[in-house]
Amino acid sequence: MSDPHSGRSQTGYLFTSGGTTISWRSVKQTITSTSSNHVELLALHEVSRECVSLRSLIQHIQETCGLSIRRTDATIIYEDNT
Repeated sequence: MSDPHSGRSQTGYLFTSGGTTISWRSVKQTITSTSSNHVELLALHEVSRECVSLRSLIQHIQETCGLSIRRTDATIIYEDNT
């Protein structure tokens, strides 16, 4: 959603695991975008960075605790520009 006064959009994401929220964020973007497609790409970039961090953290916890590391499936990212 874009703020008509500043031209900046609100970006948010939510990560869940086993039905439990493990990470979320909602923030007004720091730059003014030139199109709605640009806004969506910026949001997807932020989400993908968080995804990589969370997957790395989970792997570290599993290794540190001596848990068997199972192959994880791809993370599905749903996008909605409304």
